[in-house]
This record gives sequence, structure tokens and C-alpha cells, in this order.
Amino acid sequence: MPRKKKPIADIETGEVLTGTAAKVTNIADHKSELQKAKEENDRLKSQVYELMRENMILRKQNNQPETGPLTPPFILRDTLERVDDPFWYYRALDTQGIPMVLEKATGKWIRTLRATYIRYYGEIPKGCSVYPIDGNNRNFDPSNLVAMSKKDFFEKTGWTFDQEGNAVRESEVEPDE
Repeated sequence: MPRKKKPIADIETGEVLTGTAAKVTNIADHKSELQKAKEENDRLKSQVYELMRENMILRKQNNQPETGPLTPPFILRDTLERVDDPFWYYRALDTQGIPMVLEKATGKWIRTLRATYIRYYGEIPKGCSVYPIDGNNRNFDPSNLVAMSKKDFFEKTGWTFDQEGNAVRESEVEPDE
């Protein structure tokens, strides 16, 4: 069964057009729609160009590279390394030598210990921090990570603070005389 063509009406008069007149009207409408789309596209292109120009100016003002991620002052740029990972964009060291990753989900730099814990176990409970069970801050094996309060961690591992605030083993603390 052949399909009926929808009648074409002139927008201004409402008159139903047939034959060549309908085709001419459709072409003219198409051309005006295409012209509007082209103008909108040109407007958006100029906005993108302006944003790119502003971005380059800000990167130069902040001594940032022309491409790649914007790195905050606490990240050492010479340690920046792109990673092929579904959760992280980059890995780097901070100014204290602590491994950090740039998360895709949040767009924030986070310590690798915390990021690994979150990746495998979910959110870190409130009031808790992530600690390596073996004491090695560079061992990111998920089975080596535990989230607990600082007090519980120091009680279970035998660590404490000396008078200067440094973490030491309780066995290394000299008794007060």
C-alpha cells in the first residue's frame, strides 16, 4: 500500500501547495534553516576560540605547560605521568614525595593510598584514614590497605608520637626520668 505524502502548506498564507511550488518552498525553508545553523555554528566557534585564548593566557601566567593537565603547586610537574587506567588520568609525586593520582570521577588530585582504597572498597568511613598494614606507604595492594581511626591505628601498630610530634615505635620512646 503506497504511503500518502503529507500536504505542504505555505507558512504565510496557509495555502496548500502542490507540485513544483511545494518543492521550491521546502528548498527555501531548508536554506534558511541551514543559514541559521551556520550562524549558530560560527557563534559557537568564536566562543570556543575565546575560551582557548583565555586558557592559554592563564596557563602562561601560572607557568603551566601549553597542553596536558593543569597542575596545582603541590604537584611536581617533572614527575607527571599519564596512565592508561579507567579511574585515573595522571600519576605524580607531590612536593613531599607522596604518590598522587588525578581521578577521572572528581577531577581532583588524591593520594594514591586513598584512591586505591576507594576504588576497591568504596567510600572511606567518616573519621577514618587509610593506612598500609605493612607500614609501606608505597605498597598500594588493596589487601594491604585498611581504613581506621588514627587512634586505633596507633594502638594496634605500636606507633606513637614523641615530644616533637614525630611518629615513632613505642619501643623506641625513651621513658621520662
